[in-house]
Amino acid sequence: PYTTLFRSYSANVLLPAGLTLQYFWIENETLKKYAGPEGDVIIPEGVSRIDDEAFAPFNAFVEERQPFCVTLPASLKKIENHAFRSSRVSGFQVDDSSTVGECAFENCTALKKAIAYKGVTGLGWNVFMGCKNCTVYAPSDSKIYIYAQKAKLKVEVL
Repeated sequence: PYTTLFRSYSANVLLPAGLTLQYFWIENETLKKYAGPEGDVIIPEGVSRIDDEAFAPFNAFVEERQPFCVTLPASLKKIENHAFRSSRVSGFQVDDSSTVGECAFENCTALKKAIAYKGVTGLGWNVFMGCKNCTVYAPSDSKIYIYAQKAKLKVEVL
């Protein structure tokens, strides 16, 4: 549905079979913007950072889009502030050695499942603000588990 296509300017990005870069704007291993069609998203291996508002909707018709799951690469180290704000992301998994910025998933009303491992090294404030239907899955001694409890989100132990 989008007419704007992005190109990658990073030579260190590996794509899974069948995935095209035409919907990703990637510079220096940073995903600047995603403007792809509806459906689940696989962020290419080699991306180490998701920029501010990379998945923020382009228009006011966000509720008309279908919810989607996002697969984050093992190379990811940082999800910036507001990276997914108000998007229709419904699930994600973040691995060890990653930092999640402030309000990264703010008002993601479709978000149902967030899986985070113990090694999440940094966590901004209000990461899941407005995500009332979200269940966080994390080790009980992790930063994100403690955050989710304080934020009164549903929490399950990994």
